[in-house]
Amino acid sequence: MARPINYLFCNYEFEIDDEILDETAEFNLISENQGGEFCHGREKNGFQPQILCTDPVRRDLDEETARSFEIGYKPGIRTLQEYDSTSRKKISRIEQDNHTKFGHVVTIPSLRAMAIRDRSSEDTIGARQTIGRLKSLVRGFSGGNGQINLTYANEEDVAHALQTWDINEYSYTARPLNPTGGALAKLRTEMYRVENVYQENGKVKAAPGESLRVANGTLGQTQELLRGWFCPGGV
Repeated sequence: MARPINYLFCNYEFEIDDEILDETAEFNLISENQGGEFCHGREKNGFQPQILCTDPVRRDLDEETARSFEIGYKPGIRTLQEYDSTSRKKISRIEQDNHTKFGHVVTIPSLRAMAIRDRSSEDTIGARQTIGRLKSLVRGFSGGNGQINLTYANEEDVAHALQTWDINEYSYTARPLNPTGGALAKLRTEMYRVENVYQENGKVKAAPGESLRVANGTLGQTQELLRGWFCPGGV
């Protein structure tokens, strides 16, 4: 079975010179600047990391138009490790490297919806890293006069998704942000105090071919905790 690929979802706006770009202008911004490299962050061991965008694609999905592109990150160096038989120790060295890691971004401009792949590997960067590099690119494209504004799902968004989407996996993180939020929050706070628990992480999956249903179990109770500002997790 193929490994599922996780994406982080949010709402977005490209803003240049205090104006919000429409879908044509934002796609042109990416297309016209693809391949151009910009500095990102500080030098590391004498090498300046670079970022770029590439592979802008338009796709028609039913009544919506989606756009996708890749965000590239070139650290400029690589740490190599090996066993040295002479010293009988592990050794490491840093050398120049042109390898580029990529983050994948999909947008539906009419909905102001963005999805960012969340997978870190030798060849990919996670969602948070992709977002940081995308923000740097937009500033670079606009000579420092642009930004991308992102907003994430709130309590109502998560509840709506659970009620209307076909969800087959749900994860959450709970910790006592507001132990006076309600009866359940008070009960969990006391339980955490007694067991010396700082944070609880969980994940539930639906049966193959089925979708999760919200009831008074894990999904319903974590949503109640979220309403009490106790559980900052979600879909």
